[in-house]
Amino acid sequence: MKYSYSNLPYAGEALETSFARVARCGYDAIELVADVQNLDVVEVLALQEKYDLPVHALCMIYTPETDLVSSDPATRRAAEDYVFEMLKRGQRIGVRVLPVTPTACMKITAEADRDTEWGWARDAVRRLSAEARRRGIRLVIEPWNRYETYLINTLDQAMKLVSDVGEDNVGVKGDLFHMNIEESDLAASLRAAGSLLWHMDLADSNRAAPGRGHIPWPNVVRALRDIGYSEVLNFELLPAAADPFTSLKGRGADEFKDIYTEESVRFLREQERELKETST
Repeated sequence: MKYSYSNLPYAGEALETSFARVARCGYDAIELVADVQNLDVVEVLALQEKYDLPVHALCMIYTPETDLVSSDPATRRAAEDYVFEMLKRGQRIGVRVLPVTPTACMKITAEADRDTEWGWARDAVRRLSAEARRRGIRLVIEPWNRYETYLINTLDQAMKLVSDVGEDNVGVKGDLFHMNIEESDLAASLRAAGSLLWHMDLADSNRAAPGRGHIPWPNVVRALRDIGYSEVLNFELLPAAADPFTSLKGRGADEFKDIYTEESVRFLREQERELKETST
């Protein structure tokens, strides 16, 4: 399997420092935060070449200003514009997949009835899929847990939206941290997603490095193998705090840099080796 590490927990450090760390730890790719203000295409292209480290995906930031199911039409348009801009920059830096979550992060109350919001989400993803197709990028619908959103919490719900959108360049994304809260059986949910699962975020149950929580990793790795998962697996780790970004900015979360970056890929490759040995 191929692995990437998100620079989300590297909050505030120079981008080259992040590239150097991820490359040094032996990853196949890096994931970058999709920040309109700070994602410099020229800089990223230079760093990719220097460290021989592609950017496989972007970590999208859906805020109240980028809410695809806002009751305000201007906000919905601004949200689509944000995704269009990230597709444009993503194409230039070689991004292969872009996650879409219809609501703003931490928005847990609907502003309209479910059918209306579902229709807004479906229609927006259809429009975005056309632009994504033109730029050679696939979209994936990402569920979040109930404490961060209310519209799509499970892979099954994400697959329902994919079905309603009806475009063959739209699939689903799993995130083990969110799945640990919402899915009754992680392995069964991954198997049910099957060939529609085009992207995965990995973290343990406490969103720390794998092996530091209670995720049943052998079951997860076996399920990914059984469905023939061949896409990049991305580590997206954050401190277990109500505001994880405060922790990252100078309050004792240095382990999310060198320590967890090194541990994560080593742990998963060991899980792969053990599964291979028990299967032969």
